[in-house]
Amino acid sequence: MLRAQLKDIDFRVSSDFSPDIGEAIQRGEIDLGFCRLESQPDVSYKVIAHEPILVILPADHPLAARSAIDVRDIDPDSFIGYTGTPHVLRGIVDRYLRERGVVVSPVHALDGIATGISLVASTGGVTLLPAYVEPLLPRSLVSRPLTGNAPVIEIAAGYRADNPSPILQVFLENIDQLIASKAKAAGIAQTSPDSKPPP
Repeated sequence: MLRAQLKDIDFRVSSDFSPDIGEAIQRGEIDLGFCRLESQPDVSYKVIAHEPILVILPADHPLAARSAIDVRDIDPDSFIGYTGTPHVLRGIVDRYLRERGVVVSPVHALDGIATGISLVASTGGVTLLPAYVEPLLPRSLVSRPLTGNAPVIEIAAGYRADNPSPILQVFLENIDQLIASKAKAAGIAQTSPDSKPPP
């Protein structure tokens, strides 16, 4: 549908860290960004997915033989932590660990998905990342769900509501349809998709 409506429009697609995407939207440098719920003034979000947080570890790691992993069974010294860059993910994982009384002692810290995958592969360590990384994992790494009530991270389309771009409006209209379609297929009653990150 978007291809038919916007066939004469040139798109520029770029990749960046989630906080940087939020800042670029706020400054008006990009019209629409897919990221986590970054706390930026004047930026609105439409949540499009709730991704579970998974354990990422080497395929030959002893815990990889399990169908699900209790976070309390992860060696605290082998855990790969997070820098301040993925602060939304870091906050979710820190809270999850704290609620379970788990104290980790990371020697290494990731600043993004690619770095996290590289660190797990090169150090033999373990980390927690969103499920959307699974297609990016090399054969030497595997993912396993967490036992119990695993944390999730929201993936959203971010934009400025005061952006008058008609192209943005077409995107938002189609995103609404996609969200509604997915919610209906899952049998979920949909509430308003517009949201602001918590203060």
